[in-house]
Amino acid sequence: MHSILSSANCPGGIKLATNFVSVPKVIWLLWLQGWERAPEIVQASQDSWSNRNLGWKVWLLDRDSLATVIPRDQLNWILHSNIPLEALSDLIRLELLHRYGGVWADATTICSKPLDYWLNQFVQEGFFAFDHPGPDRMISTWFLAAHRGSYIVERWREAAAHYWYDRGERDEYFWLHKLFGQIYETDVHFKSIWNSVPKISAVHQFHFSPDSPSLYSPPSPVHNDGLVSPSLPVFKLTHKLSRPTRGDSLMNAIIAFAKQEQITKISLSYRRVLVTWYGSFGHGTIGDLRSMESVVTHLHALGHQVSHATDLDVEIPGCRRVNWRTVDPVLFDCVVFVCGPIIRSHIQSSRLFSRFSSSCIAGVGVSLFSPDHLNYYNPFQAVFARQGADKDYGDVAIVAPKPLKTKRLQRKRNPRIGIVLRGKQAEYGEERCLWAETETLVLRTAWAVTNNMQAEIRAIENHLVHSTGSPDEIEQHYAECDLILTSRFHGAIEALRSGVPFIAIDQIKGGAKVMPLLSRLGWHHVYKVEDVNLDTIAEAASSLLSDPMRSQLLAAGNEAIARANETLQSLSEWVAGVSVR
Repeated sequence: MHSILSSANCPGGIKLATNFVSVPKVIWLLWLQGWERAPEIVQASQDSWSNRNLGWKVWLLDRDSLATVIPRDQLNWILHSNIPLEALSDLIRLELLHRYGGVWADATTICSKPLDYWLNQFVQEGFFAFDHPGPDRMISTWFLAAHRGSYIVERWREAAAHYWYDRGERDEYFWLHKLFGQIYETDVHFKSIWNSVPKISAVHQFHFSPDSPSLYSPPSPVHNDGLVSPSLPVFKLTHKLSRPTRGDSLMNAIIAFAKQEQITKISLSYRRVLVTWYGSFGHGTIGDLRSMESVVTHLHALGHQVSHATDLDVEIPGCRRVNWRTVDPVLFDCVVFVCGPIIRSHIQSSRLFSRFSSSCIAGVGVSLFSPDHLNYYNPFQAVFARQGADKDYGDVAIVAPKPLKTKRLQRKRNPRIGIVLRGKQAEYGEERCLWAETETLVLRTAWAVTNNMQAEIRAIENHLVHSTGSPDEIEQHYAECDLILTSRFHGAIEALRSGVPFIAIDQIKGGAKVMPLLSRLGWHHVYKVEDVNLDTIAEAASSLLSDPMRSQLLAAGNEAIARANETLQSLSEWVAGVSVR
């Protein structure tokens, strides 16, 4: 058992965790029936999380406000199925942690220690839950913490959606715990992650079951000591009591403890943020879109008032879609441009930057040319660029929310190869852009493998306007493949999002974006077009269809996720420092 009493450096003897990306400072509390009608212990829970976590955004959600954080179609499926009330909250907690990360706390938990004092050292694997509340349950679900892109959350969410597909009732009360255990036994990577998570027992003197007799009695000496100097970070209470409690009861003592205010107060100041991208000009790719969604959802969860300038029909819960050409720049404290190359000769983006030149502007996940290049342009006060700046940040598309899939994907018997081609890139010059040679190589490879293995070929269009499918349908095309051959950077990222092995070819002589960005992830099947031939790529393709290298693929995905979360954290720190207009 991992002890949290490790140092006297912080109040209560808990050592602050440092030197890694922190969990998004978001706390999710839910009382479906409405907070104004919530029992006293639920109100006390809200007070404890708000009072002891200064600098964190605390969301008080109910049935009505869920639409501000969960897409309408997913919310309709969750709320309008024949799912018991407790199971609804199980699905909702996984959906929120998937989309935003942060902390889920049941509305009957009491925060006894500020999260900043202890949590980050326990969530280095991307996930934390209290351990073994009972012999038949590996974890408790009343407190969960996760980074965006957590593998445990992703697999658990997927399994929960499959569980409720075409089902009207659960087979047992602890169905979600049972699913966790089943995934643990069948998924080696899931098992490895959970085994590496530091453990704190869910069973302790401040964990109470419904109608617990001790809640009606005066506090014991142990409970009094625990309230004066808490050693446990979270208490688990219950609102299910059969009779009123007396004034000197343990329940009332805990409620009084929960309502204590901190001496130090921090007034959170939220910013009005406009997020722009290539979709602001009526085009863009699936990678551009997912990057924009990552930034918008991240800032929205932190409490900022976020608008996105999108010409396409894209809706994001709780955020406003605007036209950058007509909206008043003074309505925003800062502007963020997300994803893609920043090109001096690009007329539409230059007009956008000119229109908002009086604003603080940041670039996120962008690529800058070298200062001596004809197309070099840097209009940003802050830049979190994936290449071309002093520090290279991670692309953020990989942690964008995914659609909720209630049906299991049915794989065809014959392997399927997806082809995702970039086409001509004039900004790098005619001599360097070997796009025609690259496309010929990719197509010849696909046909060679098809002849040898009876594989199918599917062309996938990443461009949102040119594609005949919706963004979710584009991603579905990736997921239905067994191998992706691509000359697009985001073709590789989409493959990682879908857990599909890929071969990426940088079509710019000497390497431009694909090679340097993907080589950081540790995936070996990334090549410069001038360094490979048909035999090399065909052999690699046949090998990956026989052995998808799942462990290496997951490692590359985890690296991309870690880099994306670092980028988002740096962005949120910058936004918080922007002056309010």
